[in-house]
Amino acid sequence: MHFKTHIIGSNGFVGRNLVKKFEKTSTEVFSINRTNCVLVSSSSINYLKENISNGDEIIFISAIAPCRNLEDFSLNITMMKNFIEGVKEIELSSILYLSSDAVYAKSITKIDEGSEVAISNYHSGMHLMREFMVHKEIKSKRKIVVRPTSIFGVDDPHKSYGPNQFLDSVKSGNEIQIHGLGEEIREHIHINDVCELLYLINLKGDSGIYNLSSGIPISFNEVAQKIIHRFPNISIKYGKRLSEIDDPIRIYSVEKIRELHPLLNFESLDSYLDRIKDEVPKC
Repeated sequence: MHFKTHIIGSNGFVGRNLVKKFEKTSTEVFSINRTNCVLVSSSSINYLKENISNGDEIIFISAIAPCRNLEDFSLNITMMKNFIEGVKEIELSSILYLSSDAVYAKSITKIDEGSEVAISNYHSGMHLMREFMVHKEIKSKRKIVVRPTSIFGVDDPHKSYGPNQFLDSVKSGNEIQIHGLGEEIREHIHINDVCELLYLINLKGDSGIYNLSSGIPISFNEVAQKIIHRFPNISIKYGKRLSEIDDPIRIYSVEKIRELHPLLNFESLDSYLDRIKDEVPKC
């Protein structure tokens, strides 16, 4: 019997774009989302038992994110607990868990897959606990954890601080709000590059951890400047910081993902902005 590839969380920002990527490769995927399997409910356990078989592949993307408080944390752990209960009698061929770069200790400047992890908030704690649950409780020939940095692209519902939030301000005709002088340096990666790499990692990646980033560091102020250069009717408002910056620089090694896709040309923020600037309403 041929194995199946299941994407759990296929209606989310990453999930729906990943489904499109699989469809372009003519690979059949099976979508598991809130329309057919509510992971926070124990009813999901029977659905998983009935629809997942020995040898199947799982790409687990589903999460309540960002995880801001104890209630979010508890629900996220319940989701993983129900999933584990649903597949406990099954040996998978692989499970890929989409985590976050938030798990890395904030004191680290240069990050690779072996860098120190630490719980700094509910979000990082949630992902570290779910990573542990995957390794401890799930039977699978391959266990893969993917930790992406900030993802940008059209239709991101989270509007996280950075390109997505700043462009949302442009769409609304509002000022771009910057914390302090926006001097923190970060890396961002486009949703299409994330899905390309997730597809390849799932296809031929070994067990272990993979960081997803573009290898292109940039400050939040530079991101905002690039945006207002294309939308000069929008201004930047620099706000007072409420606390010191505890992680001013976050730069990532991309050597491991380059081994999987040596020819991948990451979409730069400049090319993305040039591509979408005519689609953004001129408020």
